[in-house]
Amino acid sequence: MKKKNGIEKRILAELKKNPNGLSIIEISKKLLLSRQTVAKYIHGFIYEGSVEIREIGPVKLCYLRERKSEK
Repeated sequence: MKKKNGIEKRILAELKKNPNGLSIIEISKKLLLSRQTVAKYIHGFIYEGSVEIREIGPVKLCYLRERKSEK
């Protein structure tokens, strides 16, 4: 896994603070970044397996992927 840059760390920290999920637009507003920038990083996180997206109605919410099974 590659080393995270500042934007990546900020996005992951924001997702960690919001376990109920955030949309890409919500993340961009909270971090004062463009929607396109956030989307680029989110798609990279999805590819590497650290973030997942769930569609709830018309909204796609981003979540940190669980690392361990909760049993």
